[in-house]
Amino acid sequence: MHPKWRQEFGRHLPQFQKSIITGLMQEPALRNVVQSVVQNMTATLPHLIPTSAPIPQSEPWEKSSNTHIFATLQDHGVVSAAEVDLFPLVRDAMGYCAIPAIMGKGFLEDFPMVMNDLFEFDQAFLPLVSGVPSWTPIPSIRRAIRARDRVIRDLLTWTSDFKQSLGGPVTGKDFSDVSEVMRQVITMLDGTSIDHEGGGSVILIVFWALNANANNVAFWLIIRIATDADLLSRIRSEIEPYVRVLEPGTTTLDSEPSSAATTAQLRISVEGLMGSCPLLKATYFECNRLHSRPISFRTIANNFVLRGDGDIQNSSRTSHFLQKNSYLYIPHFLHHISPDYFPDPDVFKPERFLVNNPTDKDPKVTVDAKTLRPYGGGVSMCKGRLFAEREVMAFVAGFFALWDIEGIGGAKLQVPGNVKASATARPNNN
Repeated sequence: MHPKWRQEFGRHLPQFQKSIITGLMQEPALRNVVQSVVQNMTATLPHLIPTSAPIPQSEPWEKSSNTHIFATLQDHGVVSAAEVDLFPLVRDAMGYCAIPAIMGKGFLEDFPMVMNDLFEFDQAFLPLVSGVPSWTPIPSIRRAIRARDRVIRDLLTWTSDFKQSLGGPVTGKDFSDVSEVMRQVITMLDGTSIDHEGGGSVILIVFWALNANANNVAFWLIIRIATDADLLSRIRSEIEPYVRVLEPGTTTLDSEPSSAATTAQLRISVEGLMGSCPLLKATYFECNRLHSRPISFRTIANNFVLRGDGDIQNSSRTSHFLQKNSYLYIPHFLHHISPDYFPDPDVFKPERFLVNNPTDKDPKVTVDAKTLRPYGGGVSMCKGRLFAEREVMAFVAGFFALWDIEGIGGAKLQVPGNVKASATARPNNN
């Protein structure tokens, strides 16, 4: 954001946060946007990977994931296997489910390259947000700046058309399905002195936050589950009542018995996944613990001493004096790998978040996030966390209800290493 608008935006930050809360955390807005995303998932996931040759490569995620068939066709014409780059496949397919639910279905049709530009910008997000000058002669920085500017340009064009639609129809465009959160943000901006160009930077904050993190988390869940046969089996059993799949040639889920589906159909109960799938949710938490890189920044309002935690056994922490008007950088991910709070922190163990709550009538396993902070903390805690949790769990559950995954040539799947990113790590290979 241009320096001339930072102070004005800071003055209106409470209103901005309220607009996000109203649009993404409160009902019925949260339920409506989640339903829209899940509807897109049920249409996308059965066609995520081509099941016949030749591959038309008509879907963007097929192109970015370098999809190609490497196995022979079965007798009935269905492809036995296809080779893909998993990370871009998951990242882009999720984007094509979420973005239309937030911005309206016409957005990606009008701006087909915006998601590529967003992810190019995200690769240099940390240095840019840290104030690296725009003239820095580093190719990745230069590419990210150009990509960011293109995203803002597209968002400004979309915003102008959306505002025009409020006064009457815009030829060839339909904004009736724009989400409540975007309507709230634009209404908030209209109540400030931030100009059109500055507003584009504010909308970029929302657009980036809704796509840069959840997509990566979904990849980590899929690769972690796929590389653990026991965990995969248990999660498939857990989600089975809440993710229904109807195979081609059988009665459709929505039609009369005489009707037959030509492709697999999918139905996902988000309420069931959220309320009755503790292992899936615990796996979501554990992936966030190991692969999220959340940070918080604070300005110290008054002098104070931050003391070591005496409740931690064998703690070697010392006290620190924090001076008024200084800045505090809080890397939450260091807490996530601290053995004081998470024993065996390098071990992937979703069960660490499961809690047995036996009762006389209804023994039940629940999930406790404990001191996990994947969304930051305090008043700046991510306002999209409820949406992201539902989005990721629905996508991953639908994925494993439909697809099997294995290493190329029968090789054992490996969990890739982390590459530092804006909030959730990227894999060091696809």
